[in-house]
Amino acid sequence: AAAAGLGAAGAWLWSGIGTLTADGSGVTARGLAAAWDRLVPWRSGPFPSILLFPFRRLLAPAFARDATTFFLALPGALALVVLNYVWAAGASVSFEEATLNAAQERARRRATRGVGRAESLPSRGKRRVVPFPLRTSGPPEVAIVWKNLLSAGRMRLRTTAGALLLLPAAAFVAPFLVAGRGSDWAQALRVTAVIVPMVAGILALSIPLGARYDLRRDLVRADVLKVWPLDPVRLAAAELAVPLAMALTVLVTGFATGLAMRAGVAAAGVDSVDGLSLPLFTSAGAAAVLAAPALVAAMLVLQNGAALAFPAWFPPGEQRTAGFEASGARMLAFFATFLALAIAAIPAALLGGLVVWIGKGPLGLLVWPVAAVSASIPVWAEVWAGLHLLGSLFRRFDPSVDLAP
Repeated sequence: AAAAGLGAAGAWLWSGIGTLTADGSGVTARGLAAAWDRLVPWRSGPFPSILLFPFRRLLAPAFARDATTFFLALPGALALVVLNYVWAAGASVSFEEATLNAAQERARRRATRGVGRAESLPSRGKRRVVPFPLRTSGPPEVAIVWKNLLSAGRMRLRTTAGALLLLPAAAFVAPFLVAGRGSDWAQALRVTAVIVPMVAGILALSIPLGARYDLRRDLVRADVLKVWPLDPVRLAAAELAVPLAMALTVLVTGFATGLAMRAGVAAAGVDSVDGLSLPLFTSAGAAAVLAAPALVAAMLVLQNGAALAFPAWFPPGEQRTAGFEASGARMLAFFATFLALAIAAIPAALLGGLVVWIGKGPLGLLVWPVAAVSASIPVWAEVWAGLHLLGSLFRRFDPSVDLAP
């Protein structure tokens, strides 16, 4: 019965697709309107009639034209209501038990994640999937980065890099697939090429606020971190490496995808003159990619510094606390982070503006990447000072006091 039902649904959908594309009118508004008119017999065919029969019987009394029609439709509607009540009453006990079990399982997983442990052991094959082979000797920072990458997800860096490279490749090929279909497609691709880097930039700036694969997660094991043979400043730098790399990966992938799509639009011959030329797009995107690392690193320093300095307000662990107080603390941290970033960006803005004013003439569009690199220098200096502050805060961090319930 199930197979027959799925077959009938598939045949009905296939006939609708054939009707929709019968005259090849395309995706224009006029073509869709004509196709929708042709779908009137298809929408009222046998399959939707059978599928909607219970709902029509249930609503029939409400749309009755007269008293006779109303009383004739009333028994069927009441029968459906009674059947639904009997089903709901019979399923309530099992539903409540399933809900209780699911709530208990969610609480167990939340408690497990809160102390930094995996919810369950991965399979034997999954255990072999690691970011990269970890050697028995080398800088200890590499082991911390490896651990945090493993916490983010069991994946191989080479596989992930290969998958991400497919996005710009597909974006470059897409304009060739729609070449000759009109200027609307070219305009849609140009808009998409701008929106994708913008969304990637927003995601890159939100990762430091949400991805807790750093000290904010590991402080629940501060008693273990304290005995590691590693300087606290180097420990803090290694802990911040993974969320920084995640944010930059998202940003670079988004910019490369948008640039590849713009280049594909121009190479496919479906481009037209607009306000954002390919050289200007490349210059602005490169400037954003070059300036973002320092900004993201500063956000990570601020977030981890808040967890170290005020662990009661910003408790460590993967699972965030709920409640009115926790929401207020997160809002306070959000506004404080961006206020501190705005203050820290003042020397960067002054230096970057000076570079643009001096070099706009001789450098042309190249002035924007140069200004981005120049503006990031003061921010990197502040990040360096912030890492030393994180190191001093970690030296003073006492797990027996700061993590006490």
